[in-house]
Amino acid sequence: MASYALHAQFTNPYYEAPIVEPEILTSVGSYAWSSINEYRHRLSTATHEIYDLWNVANDDWDRTDDLHSIAVDISTNTWEDYGDATPNIVVENADGTVSVSHDTATDIRYKFVKPTSASWL
Repeated sequence: MASYALHAQFTNPYYEAPIVEPEILTSVGSYAWSSINEYRHRLSTATHEIYDLWNVANDDWDRTDDLHSIAVDISTNTWEDYGDATPNIVVENADGTVSVSHDTATDIRYKFVKPTSASWL
């Protein structure tokens, strides 16, 4: 079935890829990356929904690689670092937010509310 769905994706002109919600992880608070960037959905895998930094001013991805990617494991609804560089620390906080930090948990670069309604839930 999976191979048929993949085949349909490329041969059926009416195929629509599933929509991942939320598309944007809106920042709460003022942090280094939230002033010019927002995390947007970029890619789906069999196990993760991957989000990456979108430069709002340039209306384009902040980088063409996956240096700052974060992801949610769709089987556990757990957020994690998914990039090749910073952030190094992704923490799910007791208040329902997720902090994206640089080298230490206190060096927060971005923070968002963990989605309670999402396409993977």
